[in-house]
Amino acid sequence: MDKHTDNGDELTRRSFLGRIGQVAGLAVTGTALAAVATGSVASAAQTWRVPGEDSPHKRTWMAWPSSSIIWGGLLGRIQDDVAKIAKEIAKYEP
Repeated sequence: MDKHTDNGDELTRRSFLGRIGQVAGLAVTGTALAAVATGSVASAAQTWRVPGEDSPHKRTWMAWPSSSIIWGGLLGRIQDDVAKIAKEIAKYEP
């Protein structure tokens, strides 16, 4: 990912995650991720939908926790928990 947005602002991990947070709960698509990365969150939100928990879907999007700066001494346990969640999801999704 380029470290600068279309408007020239630096895109850091923290600002990217902040933009993701602005649209939390919305389905994430390739187009939507690009919109978040470039700062056009409002226009991207118009193309997203939030399906019900029981709605069929093709994929689950997850992020791997890798920063000891964020997680500190909990990182190993957090990674174990995320791996367990991914394995459980894999039982029900291709």
